[in-house]
Amino acid sequence: MTLGMDPEHGHAMNCLEKAKVVLREGENEILREFYCQGAIDPKVIEQLRKMGEAAPNDPRYAVTPEREARWARAATHPDANDLENAKAAFRGINLPPLGGQIRSGGVNLCVKFRVLYLLNSQIYV
Repeated sequence: MTLGMDPEHGHAMNCLEKAKVVLREGENEILREFYCQGAIDPKVIEQLRKMGEAAPNDPRYAVTPEREARWARAATHPDANDLENAKAAFRGINLPPLGGQIRSGGVNLCVKFRVLYLLNSQIYV
């Protein structure tokens, strides 16, 4: 799973825990986990800029040089190192062949199939 923030950040960890709850409620089994920094949709960044302009004295929305740097770093992920780490995280999982349709492009979670496929980087387990 990718996030538009550092996966070690407290808010990120909270989001990840909520995602696991939803998956388990759907009777999915989580065999392994992998999280990495992901790019932030430019539309989201534009909305954050507008919020900063609308509330210039609210530190939650301030567009600081540090925030700009985080956005720039996020734009480079997932990178080759992230993909190698994902391959390592899921290597060795032995499951029966998939019986359903997987949409191509990006990272797709195969709910009910118990496995994460990274289709754009040809990681299949």
